[in-house]
Amino acid sequence: MLESKPRWFRHFHLFDKGNKQIKSLNTLRKEVIVSAPKLDVQIKQGDSNVLLVELLDSRSISQKEATFCLLDQRTFECKWSTVQALAGYKTSGHKIELFYFLCNSWLDRALAAVKKREILTDWWGNEGWEKLRKFTGDQRAEHLSKRVS
Repeated sequence: MLESKPRWFRHFHLFDKGNKQIKSLNTLRKEVIVSAPKLDVQIKQGDSNVLLVELLDSRSISQKEATFCLLDQRTFECKWSTVQALAGYKTSGHKIELFYFLCNSWLDRALAAVKKREILTDWWGNEGWEKLRKFTGDQRAEHLSKRVS
């Protein structure tokens, strides 16, 4: 996305908790800025659930700016309240396009490994996540597509 041409996207906000990932993102920014010095690439370390809401609260993304958000999480990191904040940010025109990575193939194992119910409740937004344990992969994919449409 940073290297796409033509350069339709000018502002990038990249978040990660890990030191290694932040170092890699900073290296990527330095490489890309050489060929595209006008790109605005902001990198912040921390919880994206907090940082995304802070970004939205700053109102630095205009209502008319084309905006895409890739939520590439480690299974249950992204809270439903964050998805709602992103979905409700723009009040006119085109909404923020959300790309939400969720690997359906390992979800059964991931659900079984979580010890704290509140992690799953925060991720799903309510106790409805319990239904996911009963579904096959295809049924779950169908259920998830209805949840977000």
